[in-house]
Order: sequence, then C-alpha cells, then structure tokens
Amino acid sequence: MTLDQLLNEIETLELEFKEKSNPALFKTLSAFANTNGGVALIGVSDRKELTGYRCSNADLKELSDTIVNKLGIYPVIEPVRCEGKNLVRIEVKKSKTPVAYESRYYTRVGNTTRIMDIEELKEYLISGIEWDSLPSQHGLADIDEETVRLFVHLAKNAGRLPAADEHEPVAAILTRLGLMTGDQLTNGAFLLFGKKQDKYLSDVVLRIDGRCQREEAVRQWS
Repeated sequence: MTLDQLLNEIETLELEFKEKSNPALFKTLSAFANTNGGVALIGVSDRKELTGYRCSNADLKELSDTIVNKLGIYPVIEPVRCEGKNLVRIEVKKSKTPVAYESRYYTRVGNTTRIMDIEELKEYLISGIEWDSLPSQHGLADIDEETVRLFVHLAKNAGRLPAADEHEPVAAILTRLGLMTGDQLTNGAFLLFGKKQDKYLSDVVLRIDGRCQREEAVRQWS
C-alpha cells in the first residue's frame, strides 16, 4: 500500500497513526507483533493531520535502537515525504514469540491497543511456541562466558562453525547463535550456558537433534 493510500485509510487492526515516539507507540508496536503485524506512521495525528517528524540519520538510529532495546524486535523503519512533511513508516511483522513492553504484553482489538489478559497470553504461549525461544528472565551476568567460548572453540575445530570467532563479545556470539535479541537472552541461552542452572531448571529435559542444531548454527553464522 502506498503512502497516499495509507493516509486515506482509517486506523485499523494493522494501521495506526502517531504524532511522536512515546510509550503509546511502543505499546502499539508490541500489539502489532503479538497480533497480525502492522504499520505505524509517525508524524500524523489521529485526525490525519501531518505534523511531521525528525528524520535525520541520528534520529532514525535513535528510534531504531530504542525499539530494539525496549521490545527486542527489528521492524522496517523508513523515512517518507508527504506534502512537505517528513514522516516515519514503521512496519512490524507478526512475531513467533510474545513481545512485551515494560513487562506487559499488548494486543490489537479493532483499531485499539490493549493489554493481553492472562488467558490470551496463555493461549499465545501454547500456540506452537517453543519454550527455549522465549525471552529469559536472566541476563548476560548469568551466562558462563568460559563455557560459551569453549563451545565456539570446539565447534570451530570440528569444522561445524568455520567462520566463528571465540574472541568476539559473548553477546555477539549468542546473537549469531540465535540465543539473544538486542539485550534479551532466550531461555535456550540460559539452558545451554547459564550459571547455577540447577536452581532454576531442575525440571527441564534437554533433547538435541545434532543435525538440525548444526545446520541452524551454521546458518546464523553465515
């Protein structure tokens, strides 16, 4: 859909106008990710008046970094021009894992954004999403750095991750392995490399398909 077509639309399940970057925007992006995806146009009022938005490279980078840090998602962000005004178009895809903003999960109902209730969140979590891919309550301080680097060293020597670099920052390694997004670890990261796991994971059973895991790791590193 073109910009003119978007501006001729009303706010819907998958479209919302925002005048600026603020908590309401981040809640909407969370809701888009948890529903069907969607587009937010920044620099447009609810009445579709073009108010404009700052679109320098520094402004767009700050916006992108804020979204990644607050939501852990990587939407498509692009500046657009309309009637002499700069706007920003943010396109979010439906996420495979629930996306929270400040520890709350949001959803779209018609053209509104609201907090998911417990039953909705429970249904979302059991709809085919694997536990190990969900965001973890743990941080990098809970990861055993020596074990991460040993893993990369052994995998590289075995020819399974030939492009790997065991001297990279641990956060970069985990991101390449698909175990970290932004500053958010997955449960899988803590399961594989966490410290004091017995305290938290006493009931977890680990099953590994070596071929699939190897192919996924190589893909992440390529």
